[in-house]
Amino acid sequence: QSSSPAAPAANRFPTMSFRPETALVAPESGPQFSFPFPPYDIQLDLMRSLYTVVERGQVGIFESPTGTGKSLTLTCGVLSWLRDHEALVERELGERIEALRGEIGRLERETAGAVDWISGQFETIGIKKQLGELRGVKDLRDEYYKRLDELREKRVEFKKRFRKKTEENLLESDGKIDVENSNDDFLVEESDDDEDVGAEEEERLRYQPVQVIFCSRTHSQLSQVVNEVRRTEFGKQIRLTMIASRQNLCINQEVRKLKTNTLVNERCLEMQKNSGKATCKDEDGNVSKKRKVGSSAQKCPFYNREAIEELKNNSLFEVQDIEELVSFAKQEKACPYYASRAAVGDTQLLMVPYQNLLHRKTREQTGLDIKNAVIIIDEAHNLLDTISSIHSQEVSL
Repeated sequence: QSSSPAAPAANRFPTMSFRPETALVAPESGPQFSFPFPPYDIQLDLMRSLYTVVERGQVGIFESPTGTGKSLTLTCGVLSWLRDHEALVERELGERIEALRGEIGRLERETAGAVDWISGQFETIGIKKQLGELRGVKDLRDEYYKRLDELREKRVEFKKRFRKKTEENLLESDGKIDVENSNDDFLVEESDDDEDVGAEEEERLRYQPVQVIFCSRTHSQLSQVVNEVRRTEFGKQIRLTMIASRQNLCINQEVRKLKTNTLVNERCLEMQKNSGKATCKDEDGNVSKKRKVGSSAQKCPFYNREAIEELKNNSLFEVQDIEELVSFAKQEKACPYYASRAAVGDTQLLMVPYQNLLHRKTREQTGLDIKNAVIIIDEAHNLLDTISSIHSQEVSL
């Protein structure tokens, strides 16, 4: 993070952020961290240490004994910092703009009748440039939160429609998914054909607030953290998204029956295309026949941009684990995989397995931008084995 308006980050959209000059100080008590009950000393120490490390932009390695509520402590610590940081950004941005306006007014009055008015004008021009940059950041920030307010209103309409729907609209499935996949099952298949919902939007400069990326080894562990977040005050207001592979999130039974993640990815991409022929494979990946993709039978009924957008809006403003997201998706007949990916840019707390962060191609296709993010790696003793696994290939002789 920079101490001034930052250069656009490498992402699908160029982004701008703002780093306050004032340093935050860690809270002293549990209630200030929105901890749901009186914390033990070890929990309070961990939250305060984590808060300080994040504020200073440092790398911290923490160890906490089993049974000390590590997940709850980590989330309360980092989300308290995020809450305080965003409040400070709003306050300091406004104060610095007002201070520069006052400085410009003072210089203009002093140089109005001065002999050396050229020097005064030169200084004024420099300050006006700073003011213009800060106003630009503020305008982008105001636009960002105005758009979030509009999405929140759309979500209210979505919930009203959702309540009216009956159980007959649900697909025939118990909604259970396997959240204990191997490392490779989380990886995105490398393909240039993968499309993002909303990819045709205008690529213009956007405000990007700090994002927290929480990584753990499995989705079941991430779901446990999500449940801990729900227990806190943050659960009522945080924008949280869980990232998973197609194999975890796909609700198209024709695709789900395929046995490997590679086959699932290939079939999904084929069903997005509007013309030409697709290679059809059985559950084991053997080519059976070719058929036209343009026919309605070959188009995925859940790849509907409007429905995906509505599902994304709902997931942003209601903390959900994977099973809950899938349940909503089935009701609305919208793809939860693309809805979660579309939500990445507006999410405050991203829950991802190691592989989505550590594998470059997967990270890029997921849309993770680590340049303006706080990264928390849970169970970090698994990192070396995970890195070795996801960057290795096994050949059977």
